[in-house]
Amino acid sequence: MATKNRQDLKIAVVEDNDADLELLTRALVRAGFTHPSVQLRDGAATIAYFEWLEFAHENPPDIALLDIELPMKNGFKILTWLRTRPVFQHFPVLVLSSAASEQNILRAKSLSALDFLKKEHHFDQVIAALEKFRLAT
Repeated sequence: MATKNRQDLKIAVVEDNDADLELLTRALVRAGFTHPSVQLRDGAATIAYFEWLEFAHENPPDIALLDIELPMKNGFKILTWLRTRPVFQHFPVLVLSSAASEQNILRAKSLSALDFLKKEHHFDQVIAALEKFRLAT
């Protein structure tokens, strides 16, 4: 399979903070990625979205950027749920959070997150991680 262009990568962003979502979207567009294909604002909506994909046999986005601190269900509950579903066991997730304690980082990696990135307003690490993922697929 050929490597996708940046603008063809379908990215789901799970983020409840309006300012962070706006800054992340701007960073993605500036780096040549498209606007997020899917924007989800809380844990319950995120699980419902992935349940719908599974039920409808729809293709998921290529990757998700997942905040940990979300209303309704946190990012760890989402990751745990994804890993219990055969169709999403290996779905690529980059955790992006300001709650970057060693415990949170280890927990995310134990749930097979590709990486845990500390949320920063310039999002250079996110862009680099997405580019690494894009080139590997």
